[in-house]
Amino acid sequence: MRLTKITNPQTLPVGLDAIKNHIRIDLSESGYDPDLTDLTRTAAEWVEAETHVTLISTQLRAVWDYPPADIVKLPAWPVSAVDSITYLDLDGASQTLATANYRTSLVQCPATIRPGIDLDWPDTLVDGLDGFTVNMTAGYASASLVPHAFRHLIKLMVGHWFVNREAVLTGTVSKPIELAVESLKNITRVNEFEEFLVQ
Repeated sequence: MRLTKITNPQTLPVGLDAIKNHIRIDLSESGYDPDLTDLTRTAAEWVEAETHVTLISTQLRAVWDYPPADIVKLPAWPVSAVDSITYLDLDGASQTLATANYRTSLVQCPATIRPGIDLDWPDTLVDGLDGFTVNMTAGYASASLVPHAFRHLIKLMVGHWFVNREAVLTGTVSKPIELAVESLKNITRVNEFEEFLVQ
């Protein structure tokens, strides 16, 4: 399985003013704005990679060589919509599966799709690469809907990176930033996606 972004999120999960307040920079001071925006974007990507949660609405594409099972687990969370399913038929031609031919369950984690009632997945090209593709929309619709723990984790990382521009190593004792970050990662991480990380 391969997961790629089709679009990038249009907004950041934490606004610039919230970042400035967190690191005690006056809101009228704009000299650091480009750096803080870049750090916020990087921190959001880091949080997504560490927790397996898509923070802001993003279109994603998951590709398998063939349907992995009767019930296909989607490697993203939260999923708001399955936009399309395409497959390579036995002649190698790309076909779009009609929405009436599959069912989605997007409430539980991981979200799943399965064939329609009394249906099977269509036959796909044997040994065909990238034979089964799911396009989906994942993430929260706006920054205000992103849970507080994720937003605080981003603020912690931006504050740490802003103060420490280079790699930091001070002895072998855990420091407060490590304890806070690890604690928040542990409570926000979605572990249902471990199976996708080893493929």
